[in-house]
Amino acid sequence: MTNQPSPNLPNQVTWKWSEGSNANLAVDIDESDGYWKADFNATTTEFELLQQTFPADVIFKIVEELNRYADQKIAHTPQFHLTRRQKKWKPVNCDEILIFIAARTLMGIDQKPQYSDYWSSDPLIKSSMVPKILSSDRFFEIQKYLHFNNNSQQEPGDRLFKIRDVWTMFT
Repeated sequence: MTNQPSPNLPNQVTWKWSEGSNANLAVDIDESDGYWKADFNATTTEFELLQQTFPADVIFKIVEELNRYADQKIAHTPQFHLTRRQKKWKPVNCDEILIFIAARTLMGIDQKPQYSDYWSSDPLIKSSMVPKILSSDRFFEIQKYLHFNNNSQQEPGDRLFKIRDVWTMFT
């Protein structure tokens, strides 16, 4: 991500808000026109937008639960069944989660048939940016263990349990 401001960036960015089952989300909404408004200026960076979209408490929660889940899965796997990536596992940090989110965002823009294509050596297929910010091993391990809540606290019948804490933080 560049620290240079985008040219012709408007002073105010608006997102269209639509009525529906999530209409009671606790965000700053101007009821008169149904838009969520956030003030940005010509010096606002893409990283600042990412930070407003994914606040620190959400990132901390993801790091905590991802690391907990990875530790649980690796601890309950017999040593002789551990994969190469599991043997090399190290806990993620907040910076890596932000990089992972950035990589997934880029993947949504530059779509490939398979995740592995982003790290391909074929110049017609490979991604120019994703391999520079995240190795394939680290991407696949983060993707594998991505978690938003502690499984041991799940209550029967709570169908939103897996995402409830993060959902609440966003809303």
